[in-house]
Amino acid sequence: MRLCGIWCWPYRWVRNHIGFFGGNPYQIIVMGHGTGASSAVLLALNKVAKGYTNGVVALSGTALSNWAVDTKPGETAREMADLQGCPTTNPLPMIKCLQAVSAIKIVKRDSEIEAARLQRQGFVSGIQGHLCSSPVVEYKYDGRSLPPMVAGEPLENLVDKKCPKIPLLTGVTKDETKRAIHGKFGKEIKEKLQSVQHYLDQVLVKKLQSFTSFGKNLANQTLHNIWSVLDPLKFRKYVNVGRNNIQEGLVRVAEMTVDALFNLPAFLTVDLWSKTGAPAYLYSFEHTTRKKRAHHFLMGLPIIGDDESDDTDMVSHGDDLIYLFEANSVNGTPIANAEEDFTDEDAKMRTIFVDMIYNFVKRGKLDVGNKEVPTFSSEQNNYVKISTRPSLVNNFRFCQMGLWAGLTKRLQSTMCSALNVLNSQIKDAEVLLFDTVQSVGGQIQTVEDKVSGSVNKVKDFIEHAVPNPFGLFGGKSKSVTPANNESISRRGFLG
Repeated sequence: MRLCGIWCWPYRWVRNHIGFFGGNPYQIIVMGHGTGASSAVLLALNKVAKGYTNGVVALSGTALSNWAVDTKPGETAREMADLQGCPTTNPLPMIKCLQAVSAIKIVKRDSEIEAARLQRQGFVSGIQGHLCSSPVVEYKYDGRSLPPMVAGEPLENLVDKKCPKIPLLTGVTKDETKRAIHGKFGKEIKEKLQSVQHYLDQVLVKKLQSFTSFGKNLANQTLHNIWSVLDPLKFRKYVNVGRNNIQEGLVRVAEMTVDALFNLPAFLTVDLWSKTGAPAYLYSFEHTTRKKRAHHFLMGLPIIGDDESDDTDMVSHGDDLIYLFEANSVNGTPIANAEEDFTDEDAKMRTIFVDMIYNFVKRGKLDVGNKEVPTFSSEQNNYVKISTRPSLVNNFRFCQMGLWAGLTKRLQSTMCSALNVLNSQIKDAEVLLFDTVQSVGGQIQTVEDKVSGSVNKVKDFIEHAVPNPFGLFGGKSKSVTPANNESISRRGFLG
């Protein structure tokens, strides 16, 4: 009998019992949302659990999401030990002390750690979801103990094609973080936009880059031969907004966080998975409706908060769940009025989405309008736009993924010329995204006072590093419209 780690136990139970419910014990698809989606992909990557699953459905999360694994488990353990009154200086006494603590106390203190980190680290920590304990990356299994939950970095495993050749379906909602940005964290973000110089193009870009899978593995040269972490100056056109336009700033923050924390992990995962030859599909859920119902499923999560307000212009984290599941309490009791104002379009969307998932589970393939969807291609970047009129579209966030993944060849293409990445270190270097209002007289500090020094450094670097730099940069770029009709303007990409 093969030794099985914690990942295998649920599989074994399902395989042994699903037949009593009319299920096929040899056609098990693991599915999850958010952190559950990350766990589903991590489970599929676990060698010890190989052969137990026949496919993966990962909604709004993958093994490459920032919250998937804890990169600082020692820090988390010490925080927990301190709250439980355990010693923290020596690992062995700390572990023995924690082993004597009840599971209930561990869970309660874990919630306290989450609240403290959110207060200490700010809104980005709440949106990116890594506030409490997560699976830990361990060494290769050598047979001397229980198998690890996560053996090796997920990104490295995917790059090395150490994943099973089983079908994968993953995707996002088009506005994952927008509700949180405009609601729960709106006040904090507005204050930062007004008080922190270069907040969008310097502070926020750098912070979000540190959360990407390769941003956290800067020492791994293999990864950086494929992707890179670009200089934040290259993001200028992408994050540019009107002077002192706070509302537009909120829109841009939402776009940046969705791209870096949700779109990028989904894009990288499906791209690497497809390279193994296994069927891999990407989707973007874009059905909008007046009544939002994510709080019925995810109430209390920082990215959801307690906001039950409605907005017909966004499809945020969890807004897709009502089209797959009935809204029930933790005890299984139906939530009253959960489907109040459910329109004919909503009912149609539920049928389409459920059928799509059902066909994938049944056949390992995706259908749109009775037509089989081709698997994801690195050349086409094709994905399914899910709405009441689903369609197959190419070039998923083509230029935006180029920025966050550091795909320089892509960024130099005609399609991405509006970003003007090559010229971004000189042009517009003297334009601040937000002028900070000073307390004395409420006057706006001049641009020259703030950036003249850095501008001269950039110009001096270019002159010494690149002969005839203006010959290299060429003339002015023209506005273009990408193939997937994602709008580009002189102010950047509009979300």
